[in-house]
Amino acid sequence: MTKRVAQMVFGLALAVCGVVSVTAAEWSVGASGQLRNNCTLECGGSVDARYKAKCPVYCGCIVDEAQMLFTEAEYIDMDVKARIPNTYNPKLPEFAKLIPICRKRAWPELAR
Repeated sequence: MTKRVAQMVFGLALAVCGVVSVTAAEWSVGASGQLRNNCTLECGGSVDARYKAKCPVYCGCIVDEAQMLFTEAEYIDMDVKARIPNTYNPKLPEFAKLIPICRKRAWPELAR
């Protein structure tokens, strides 16, 4: 069982038991929309024209995965600190791990 599957099973078990809520349910439409819009703008500006059509797939993956790993407050903190010079959020490396995962899902032909 992969780590991600194990995390999902554990999270689901806790949610069913009523111990914790599902993290994705805690994100507002505004926060998930903001992440999707920021991602889409960045993707559209940095991806070769041949691959831009898959930016929504990539960004959808980023949003879905981020919602499973982080609370909305954690995402907002990362977003704010990423825009301020000389600030750091220790969760950023975890967020950065989503990039190759989602890149592989959106553009499997580019996977190395």
